[in-house]
Amino acid sequence: MSRASKFEHFILKLNFAISHIIPGYALPLSDEMIKQAIGKTEEEIDLAIIDWKGLGNSDMRQQAISVLDKLHIRYERTSEVGKHD
Repeated sequence: MSRASKFEHFILKLNFAISHIIPGYALPLSDEMIKQAIGKTEEEIDLAIIDWKGLGNSDMRQQAISVLDKLHIRYERTSEVGKHD
């Protein structure tokens, strides 16, 4: 399954509303980039979905997680979304 079809699956099969997808060419993520995506989202954010492999190396993943933790935003890996329900 391609990275794009993963998110399509969340929308079509799991009834998710996706606000922003930050593409791989925008890596590395910055705190400001994540804050801007959050700030431009009108609805309440329930979950940030992290494409673990697509996010790059462990430093980049840890940076994204650190920002989400500071902002008190729950996150899950794409491979885990929908498996808890």
